[in-house]
Amino acid sequence: MLRGRAALVIRILAICLLVAFTMLLVGAADAGWEAGFDGGAAGGKALHRGSAFLSTEDLRDEGPFEECLECTAESFLPFLQRIYPKPKMAIGAWIPPEFGQYDGDIDDFENMTQEHHGMYKLYMPWKDPFTGNWIPFSTPMCQYCATMQWQADAIVNNGSVPMVNWMSLHCGVGPVKNGTYDWFIRQFAIDVRNWDHRILINWGHEMNIPAYPWSTSDTASYRAAYRHIVNIFREEGADNVEFVWSPNYMSHQLPGYNEYYPGDAYVDWVGADGYNWGSSDPRNPFRTWATFDMIFGPILADFSARYPDKPQMVSETACAPDDGGSKAQWITDAYALMKVNNTQEGNYRWLRLKAIFWFQENKEKNWLIESGPGDTRQAYRDAVDGEFFDGP
Repeated sequence: MLRGRAALVIRILAICLLVAFTMLLVGAADAGWEAGFDGGAAGGKALHRGSAFLSTEDLRDEGPFEECLECTAESFLPFLQRIYPKPKMAIGAWIPPEFGQYDGDIDDFENMTQEHHGMYKLYMPWKDPFTGNWIPFSTPMCQYCATMQWQADAIVNNGSVPMVNWMSLHCGVGPVKNGTYDWFIRQFAIDVRNWDHRILINWGHEMNIPAYPWSTSDTASYRAAYRHIVNIFREEGADNVEFVWSPNYMSHQLPGYNEYYPGDAYVDWVGADGYNWGSSDPRNPFRTWATFDMIFGPILADFSARYPDKPQMVSETACAPDDGGSKAQWITDAYALMKVNNTQEGNYRWLRLKAIFWFQENKEKNWLIESGPGDTRQAYRDAVDGEFFDGP
């Protein structure tokens, strides 16, 4: 039995080596299958499947490989194409809900973009900034107020996944880590668990810029607060929650973003927020038209080195109207770059990048996709067309 098992492992490893060699010769990526070998942080070879990475030691435990014991290098490649799906990314967006709830807003947005979006983002404070009322997941603030669940339901009913930037705007990290608001966090976790749909929660985003109450130089307290929240959700069995950690792509007046990382055991996704503000805006540290790669290339590479097992997302991005460059071209180039860097042509540089959220709001700048100048709406439609952006 052991000899047979060992022979199976040896055969699989030999086939993998043949496949790798064959891919180099025939350009398997150009044939439409995005497979490759990745060194990872530990330096070991790994075959990727979607956002997962399988070490050669794991291959012997993959049941489907037993179907291909007699495969040659040529026949093994179609076999892999069948059991390992192509890499895909989810396109997502933040669209402000009219009157506090999504009532046709998602349909209007997808009619405008002519594309289904796999994720939508919500921004939800713990307390209403005007009334001071707490905002639970399932209980309305007032007779005519929406709840987060209403908005989340609209996203799920669209066949999409909600991600919530859950913002404790009324306090710093101290009361959170010390348990002052455990009653609220716990009830929220219970409500989300009972709701029983997949949801991503992003507490404490952009902690590395001085913009929020949780932005602090006390990185240990931030990490403790984040872990405290996650632990409460786990105690309540909210297994449908995935936790996102998303710094700004560049720290400002505060420690480097990695000093805030709560730890692999507490984070499901790593994300980065970043915008092209245009050449003349003082908030643009580049002082020039910032390409998508200028903004996100360094931090995504750092994420891959530090957190090789975590799927990545661009958790907020958008481009200002033309100010040193073309917004339409920026959109075209950004999504094309994401696509090519998930293939052999781009050396699988962004293979772990699995989602992107466009900030669809006229706020500090007119970030709206359709704001122009030029046909930025059509540029976006063309950029996200195709099955690659059909994730998650």
